[in-house]
Amino acid sequence: MALNPMVESWSLVERVRAYGQDVLHNRIRPEWSQCPRCQARAHDGQAFRRHEVRSRWFWVVVGLMVQRLLSLITRWKCRHCQRTFTLYPAFALPYKRYVWPSMQGRAQGYVEDDEQTYRQAVKRNGRPLFHEIEDGHELTAESSAEDEGQDEGQDEGQDEDEEEYEKEDEQHREPVLAPSTLHRWVTTLGQLSNTVRRASQLIEERDPGTGLFRERAGFEPHPRKYRSQARRGILQNCWALAQTDAVYGSLFGAHVFPHLATASGFT
Repeated sequence: MALNPMVESWSLVERVRAYGQDVLHNRIRPEWSQCPRCQARAHDGQAFRRHEVRSRWFWVVVGLMVQRLLSLITRWKCRHCQRTFTLYPAFALPYKRYVWPSMQGRAQGYVEDDEQTYRQAVKRNGRPLFHEIEDGHELTAESSAEDEGQDEGQDEGQDEDEEEYEKEDEQHREPVLAPSTLHRWVTTLGQLSNTVRRASQLIEERDPGTGLFRERAGFEPHPRKYRSQARRGILQNCWALAQTDAVYGSLFGAHVFPHLATASGFT
């Protein structure tokens, strides 16, 4: 039986908090068989040394609130090539403050539901999701770091009512989850084609009779949700990532994030 969404959200909050403690107590290490940069094999588990620790704010959707949580992430250096890389926790994506389970859940829901618009998908039971306000700093969807400089063609695939909603929101500067943010989530997840490909190869090797590929081939996003074939492909791949991750998890007991996605260069 599936967990209540609120229970899942609070579980995710605890995971974010626990990860920061694990970093502080030096319990986090890369689980690599080879360096993601130079591909050198890591036989003894000592191929990497911790290079840096950074604080990082993560945003988790809990009920009608976007909660801000301070945690830590680590950077590691390969002893072979001397190059450094960030080790992302399983709930994080590069350059994104929102945790990926929140991103993927809403992105998948939007792509699957033929009638749902971006404006509807960023609400819960018709009510907007407000950002938590701390230290007098007002967090708005327009000013979030993940929105700045991302996706130059952000109007691709957006409905007219979403564009009008954003114009209205710009005037009021409401600290709410905006339709444009969800549009960027779909784009980000839909661009991880190499990650989907590598996960698919491993799934096929482990379970050649899987029905995953037939299910993915039969999915078609509603024509109203895209204006070009490029956007159609993004929507298809966003949905394929969610399905592939679910099957990958059942076979290997882990998500495609962070290790497989990192090895694929988050592409």
